[in-house]
This record gives sequence, structure tokens and C-alpha cells, in this order.
Amino acid sequence: MAIPLTDDRWQRLEALFLAAAELAPEERERFVARETSGDPLLRHELAGMLAHDADGGARISAAIECVARELSPVSAWIGRRCGNYRIVREIGRGGMGLVFEAVRADDEYRKTVALKIAPPWTDAATVRERFRFERQILAELEHPDIARFLDGGTEDGVPYFVMEYVDGVPISTFCEERALDLRARLSLFRRVCGAVHFAHESLIVHRDLKPSNILVTEDGTPKLLDFGIAKLLDPLVDGGTTATAEARWTPDYTSPEQVRGRAVTTRTDVYSLGLILYELLTGQRAQVADSSSPVALERSICETEPLPPSARAAAPARASMRLRGDLDTIVMTAIQKEPERRYGSAAALSDDIGRFLDGQPVQARPSTAAYRAAKFLRRHSIGVTAGALVFLGLAAGLGAAVFEARRADRRFQQVRSLANAFVFDVHDRIESLPGSTEARKVIVQTGLIYLESLRQDAGRDPSLARELAAAYLKIGTAQGVPLRANLGDTAGAIASFSSAQALLEPLVARGDGDARRLLVSVLLEIAIVREGQGKDAETAAALARATEVGERLLAETPNDTALLSVLSDSYSMVARTVVKREAFEQADRASRRSVELTQHLLKLAPANREYRDDAATAYNALGQTLHTEMRLTEAIDLFRSSIRIREQLVAEEPDNAEYRRKLMVSFGNLGDALGYQVGRNVGDVAGARAAFEQAASMADWARSKDPQDRRALFDLVNVKLRLGSLEADEPSTRQLGLRQLEEAERINLTLAQQDPGSNRFRSIGVSIGLKIGEALAALGRTDQAVQRLESVHASAKALPGPPGRNILVIASLRLAEQQALSGRPDAVTLADDVAHELAAGPLLNSFVDALARGDLGRLYARLAERAAPLDREGLNRKAVSSLDDALAHWRATKLAAEVAPRRASEIAALEGVLGRLRAPYAGHGS
Repeated sequence: MAIPLTDDRWQRLEALFLAAAELAPEERERFVARETSGDPLLRHELAGMLAHDADGGARISAAIECVARELSPVSAWIGRRCGNYRIVREIGRGGMGLVFEAVRADDEYRKTVALKIAPPWTDAATVRERFRFERQILAELEHPDIARFLDGGTEDGVPYFVMEYVDGVPISTFCEERALDLRARLSLFRRVCGAVHFAHESLIVHRDLKPSNILVTEDGTPKLLDFGIAKLLDPLVDGGTTATAEARWTPDYTSPEQVRGRAVTTRTDVYSLGLILYELLTGQRAQVADSSSPVALERSICETEPLPPSARAAAPARASMRLRGDLDTIVMTAIQKEPERRYGSAAALSDDIGRFLDGQPVQARPSTAAYRAAKFLRRHSIGVTAGALVFLGLAAGLGAAVFEARRADRRFQQVRSLANAFVFDVHDRIESLPGSTEARKVIVQTGLIYLESLRQDAGRDPSLARELAAAYLKIGTAQGVPLRANLGDTAGAIASFSSAQALLEPLVARGDGDARRLLVSVLLEIAIVREGQGKDAETAAALARATEVGERLLAETPNDTALLSVLSDSYSMVARTVVKREAFEQADRASRRSVELTQHLLKLAPANREYRDDAATAYNALGQTLHTEMRLTEAIDLFRSSIRIREQLVAEEPDNAEYRRKLMVSFGNLGDALGYQVGRNVGDVAGARAAFEQAASMADWARSKDPQDRRALFDLVNVKLRLGSLEADEPSTRQLGLRQLEEAERINLTLAQQDPGSNRFRSIGVSIGLKIGEALAALGRTDQAVQRLESVHASAKALPGPPGRNILVIASLRLAEQQALSGRPDAVTLADDVAHELAAGPLLNSFVDALARGDLGRLYARLAERAAPLDREGLNRKAVSSLDDALAHWRATKLAAEVAPRRASEIAALEGVLGRLRAPYAGHGS
């Protein structure tokens, strides 16, 4: 038995359902029993709703849609006539009707029209009234930018009306496809405002304004469509109410008052116009409605505050600097949550845009004397200057005001010139282009001159401080961020980032959201440079602050795409840095958080290339973590997923150097896991070589396009080190591998000389030298091998941290092995040094650690064979001890299943050496 659904009981039932739906299944039953005590009918109805919520909602929705479409198949209408019009094809459908392209075909004339009929699944009486209402509205709206009403009637009891056929595309699509500049977008939008204002003057509110309801024809004429849910503001017609009776609006473009069922006024359309303007300026929606529940819908529309357009600018043509100030103010005024704080009319919104285009003060900004004077000076600089010279002596007070206004205007013009002409517009256009290094040098030099001249004024002007910080961030990135195309000036990069941080910190302390977002980006770039310098503590500190600031801000603005992107990159870097210390738990948390953030980004904008690239980066970070944790198959799958995304990005933008470079990184990671990284590969050497060859071709491409790009050169060094090492391990390709390694060393030496403060070049230089020494030894060129390994041994002592210690141990072992071959006494001393290092603690890579201990045991055994009788027994004891130690480490080492056979073969070989060493003493124990 169902309960009588009076308004009060329905509101009670709805409130209980929404509250219970948020609870875990095990808590729902107790909640229902408690809240419906004494009302079994209410309990029964609520339990039924919750059961449908658990398993039936999707089925019911699908069934309804299926039935609705079956009731009105398109084929049933094609070819039919409505009055003098024959239906040709369907061009749209919605809750208020089906729209067809039709042609008038009678003796008078032929004409293509849009014909709208009522959907037969709706209540006939209601829909007839709706259609009569909409026809009346359209008949009153004669405006060049509103689709005209032509005719109407009823066919077989189904009401229809005929409208002007508009052959156009949504306004947002038109602006993108034509790549309209800022002025053209604003001028087109003002025409839309004019059409909306005309409707308002006719006492009609559209209530469902969105880009798809504003089509623009080939000649650039906007046409306003679909007044199907429009509202008459005439109280005599409307019965005295202006509340929304039915929720037929589009959530992403609807206003808070519509969601809450409150009064609809002309300001409702102003809100939707503001959302459309936001999208035209940024390429992104200001409002993303969460329709998962009524509560979530209301919160997402009525409480979530969008970022200013300047913080969401999505392309160089819409650089954020152009939107800051007046345009930010205009848009944010139009989309205020409280109707009384918006523009009073579409005409007022249009007028303020006109003032902006004419260089006039806009009404939405506080009308200070300095602001008005700056606008006036920008429009009449020559006349004002002449007038000021004539009347300077007579109006000292006015002269002072003009001077301040002129100074403010000059500062603004300088910042605008800096941002648009150098750091933002030009740099953004060429950043990903091959061969742009020299041009970027000019940008950096010119930009720094502007920045230093303006910095002294930033303390009094928060907006200027943010602008300068953004410019310092851009310039620092160009100067010396190793992961991006750069000029190799890491010291200059740190200085620029430090300047940006100093400008932002006071604003961050005051809770400035834009400053906090920008600070996260600055801290990430600082971390990248510090990592390249080998300064682990500074790297960790910058990343910790970046994630802390970013997470706090994200809690306030969960759909902030710019923040989601940089925060995802920050967590990817956290994972990449801590995994080197085998801090697996922390690396796993960070890399999975990065993936989570990028998935949210893709949910907001699945086609966005930047966000797809972020997802590929996150997959790489998680893959590197799993790779180090010996979960090799999972890691390889993630690297291949990253490659698939980036191959598609390169196919879409073949000249984008950034996409090619990141694809190269993904191939490098894949090659490491397939057959390169010692103890952490599946043994697919051929697959690894193929991956490295792909990476090498991309690195060569980047170098050929821009020989001055230091990042491209360093990438080439890295790839040649890997490819050369694999080739040098095989007798048939050893000479080829040696040549690859020697070329890598030559390029790296040039990079190190240009930037002597970078630890990256020193560290990889020592690794290359070690591989060259091993290749020379394998080729039997012992003297050259000893000379090379002695140099590596000396250089490795200067490398900081655990990676330097790893290289020192291996270099010492290889040098001692070559010295032993040539009978040099230094071999024993070096072997003892290695034993001392290994006794102090294991190496970072447990597989390499076990190999090193076994090699040390073999080395002692070899030295014992050639030693004098008095020394032989002591060396044999050292050999046995080292071999026993190696066996213990091999048995305790955690290895991937793919690597386990290597452990078995190593253990068998070591036991064989031990057996030979112990054989002479086998019968002496009793």
C-alpha cells in the first residue's frame, strides 16, 4: 500500500531517502528503522526507494528512454507532411519536442524550415498548451538575431510550429573553428546580448541559454534558438508566479535560483550569458554540474565558485594576461551566485564589454580616480600629454594626479608588453617548436630587464605581484629546468624561481588562491632543478610544500583543472625521487595519487591533450614505482599504456617537440624494464634494444631540429648510454656499443663544461666512463681499461649520496679486476676498500649488491692464486668469507619471478668456487 503523497509527506520521504543514500549499506537499515518509527507505511515506501537505488535506477532510466524512442521512431516522421511542409530529416530532440528539417512544397514557393512537433510520449493536453505558449512567444520576437517564427498548426492531433532554418554551428564551435581573436569573440557575444535583451523587453526570459542554443551562420550572424521553456514575466499571463515549475534547463548553464526553485528574472539569463562568455574566453566551462543527487547538484551550482577566466585560459590566443582585470571582473560579476549582485540586464553586460573594447572604465569595477585616469590616458595619451605641458604650471594638483595615473598606465603597459610580447605570447607559441633555443634566449634576456624594472612596485599591488611571479616562473623554466627545453642556466633558473616565490609568499599568507596555485608550480620547478643539482634535501622540501599547498587549495576548488594538472606532476615527481631510496610505500602512495588526479582531469575534459599527457606521466610514475618493487609485468603494461597515449598525441601534433620528447621517455622506461636495468628486467634484451632505438631516433630528431637545445642533447646522452651498454654486453656488437658510449661521453662533456654546477652531468659522465672501461676490458684492451677505470674511480669519490657510493664500489671492483690481471699490487688494497664499503651496508639495488659481493669473492680467489705463499691463505679466507656473504645475500634478496633463474645460476656458480677453495682442506678437519 502506498502512502498518500502530500507535499509535506513527499518532502519528508525525499529528505530521508537522500540522507539514507549517503550511508553504507549496513547502516541504512538502522537509519530507516530509527527515522520511520511509528510510521510503517513511510518505512515501506522508503525501503522500496532505497532498493531501487541500489540496483534498479539505471535499468529504469534505460527502459524509459527506450520506450520513449520506440514511441517516436524517426522513420515514422520522415516524409510526412505537416500542413504545407514535408519532413526531410531529424536535426534535434529534447524533452520539449522533436525538431526536423522540412521543406515547404506547394505551388507558391519552396523553402527549407525547421519544424518542431510535440513528442507523443508526453501528456497531450499539457504539451498542446506548451506548444501554444512557445508559438506565442516566438510570434512576438521579431529580431534579426532570433530565429523567426513562420507558421504553426496541428496535424493528426499533434501540434507543431515552423521556424526559420538556421544553417550554423554553436557559438563556441564557431569561435574555435575560426580561431577568432578576443575582440571578435566579444563583438559576436554582444550581438547575442542584444537579442536576449530584446526578448527581455518583450517580458520573456529564455531560461535555457547555452552554446548549442546560439547558432552562428557562415557569415557570422548569431541566431538565438529554443524558447521552449521560456518564461513570460507578465504577471497577468503567468498567474503571479515566477518560480520554475519544471526543471528542463541544462545543468552546466543553469543558475542557482533555478536549481533552488526560486524566482526567475532577467538576471537568470544574465547568469547563463556569463557562463557562455567564460567558455568563449577560456575554452572551458565555468560550471560543471554534479547531477549524481539533488544535494550534489545544488552544491556544485550554488556553492562552487569558479576560478576567474584568467586562471583557466587554455591557449596562447587566450593568454591569461589579456583576461586579467576588466574581463575577469565583467565575467565574475555576470555569474555571481546572488542575482542582485549580477548585472541588472543583458544590455548592461553588453555595455560593459563595449566599454572594455573602447578602453573606457567598466561599470563593474570600483571607479577610482587612478583607474579612470589610466583608462583616459590610454585612449588620449598624445592629447593629454600636450595638455599637461600647457597647463602644468597652473594646475599642480591636477598635474600630480595625471603623473600618478600616467605612471600607473606606464607600468601596466610595461607589464602587458612583457607578458604578451615576450614571456607569454611569443614564448608560448614557440616553446614546443624545434629550433627555438636562440629565440628563447632573447625572450629571457628581454623579460628579465622588464621584470627587474617593475619588481619594486609589486609589494603595493597584489595583481602585479602575481603577474611578475608568473613571468619569473616562465623565464626560470626557459633558463634551466632539466625536464624542459632550456638554456642550461640552472643558477639563473633558481634565481628566477626564488624571485617568484618571494613575490608570492606574502600573498599566500593572506589566503590568496591565485597566488597559492602559482606557488605550487614554482615549487615544482624548484624541485626539478634541485634534483638535477643532486640536492636531495632541497628537492624533498620543495615537493612537500608543493603538495601540501596544492592539496589544501584543491579541497576548496576540486575541479580546478590547472591545479589538478600541476599537483599530479608534483606527485609523479615525489614518486620518482623517493623510489630511488626504495621508499616503496611512499612512492606507491604518491604515484597512485597522481593517477587519481589525472583521472579526475580526464573526467572533466576527456579530449584535452594536456590532460591526456598528464595521464601518461602518471602511468609512467606508477610504472617506475612498480618496476622498483619488482612487479615487472605490471610496470611494463603501464609503460605501454603511456606509450599508446603519447603516440596518439604525436600523431595529432607531429611538430610538437614536447610530445615527442615525452614519448621518448616512455620508450626509455619500457626498455629499462624489458632488458636493461640490472636485476629488474624480464630478460628481453631484443625488446629493450628496440625500445631504445625508438627513443634514440626521437632524441636525434630533437637535436637535428635545435642543436642548441641542451635538454635534447642530454636526452641523447641518456639514450646512447643505455643502447651502447646493451650493445657492449654482446660480443658481436661490442665495438658498436663502445662507439655509442664514446659519443655519449663527448656530448655530455660539452654539457658539463657549459653548466659546471649541475650534478646530472657529473653523475652520468661517471656512469658512461664505467661502461666504457668495462667494454675496453671485455675487448682485452687491459691498459686502456685500467687508465679509464682509474679516472672513473677518482671521479666517483666526488659524487654525493648513495648513487655515488654505488658507482664507487663497482668502479673499484672493475679496476681491481683489471689490476689483478696485470699483476699490480694495488688490486689487493682496492679489494679491501670494497670489502669495507660493503660491510658498512648494502648498495641501493639489492641485485647489484649481491653481484658485487660475489665478484669480490671471485676477485680475492683470483688474487690468492697469484699471491706469494705467505699471503695466499689470508686471501683465501677473505675469498671464502666474501663468497659466503654473497650467498647469504642472494638467498635473502627479494626478486621478481622473471629474475629468479638468474639467482639460481649465480648461487650454483658461487658454490662451485667455494668448493674449489675448500677442497685442499677437506681432510684436515679431524
